[in-house]
Amino acid sequence: MLPINLKDYVLKWFAEDCPTFDYSGFVIGNEKKTSTLSIKSSCVLAGVPFFDKVFSLADCEVKWMFKEGDSISVEPDSRLVLATVKGPLRKLLLGKRIALNVLSRCTSIATQTRKMVDILKKAKYTGQLAGTRETTPGFRLVENYGMMVGGAHGHHYDLSTITFLKARHLEEQNSIMSGLKAARSAGGYSRKIAVKVANEKDALSAIESGADIIVLDAVKIKYVKLVAWHANQNATFEKHFIIECTGGITPENVTSYISNDISVISTSWIHQGVPHIDFSLKTNEDDSRAKSK
Repeated sequence: MLPINLKDYVLKWFAEDCPTFDYSGFVIGNEKKTSTLSIKSSCVLAGVPFFDKVFSLADCEVKWMFKEGDSISVEPDSRLVLATVKGPLRKLLLGKRIALNVLSRCTSIATQTRKMVDILKKAKYTGQLAGTRETTPGFRLVENYGMMVGGAHGHHYDLSTITFLKARHLEEQNSIMSGLKAARSAGGYSRKIAVKVANEKDALSAIESGADIIVLDAVKIKYVKLVAWHANQNATFEKHFIIECTGGITPENVTSYISNDISVISTSWIHQGVPHIDFSLKTNEDDSRAKSK
């Protein structure tokens, strides 16, 4: 699932965190130690491949007690051990902060995503939940992966994945139809085209012009299902398209968007501003000292 160049991503993280010399690592040396990864809050575990790759490149060995995507339940005021990491102490500390940051961010997104997935499942929604393009530059792979582990789909990954036309693009072409023609000419027959619209008129125009995905953006809740229904009912029979709704969707209002006419619900709630999930990675000596105090 993850790209063959995953190693390159991780090496960039190391280069950012330790661009020249690891002076503090020189102080502690290379004696073999074992560190324990633990957590004190319930979550959906995500980011195992990134964590493993960080420590693999640091010449350390990771052994997990849980699998990627597991729903982990932790009792109040307790801490659950998830994995052990063995290797030279200097290398353990070299990879520690990188591995914990990535694991925490990925797990936080997966946990938040699973909450929304569960709400939609309970409401019998048969369409797809997706994130948005509002991801962190340079960290998009981790964030999209977290959404996938949580049960959602990432949105189009980059500008080369799909042709996505917004109001500013269409203004330059004076009409949706001319914008679609220009997009099809540039991208060819195999490239899907999505058009973001805010009303029924533009939705129908985009459908008749050959758009593959109609994105209803920030349409008022009381209108969005009606617009989607009209678009499906009034479209020419041979047109093949899907309707996505987005904009301001949260757990409190998401069920109001559920309709057989809406194939995709996308929201940044599942990956932006998500609650931080804290992991701890300590050597056995650290734990012993803490208990003796």
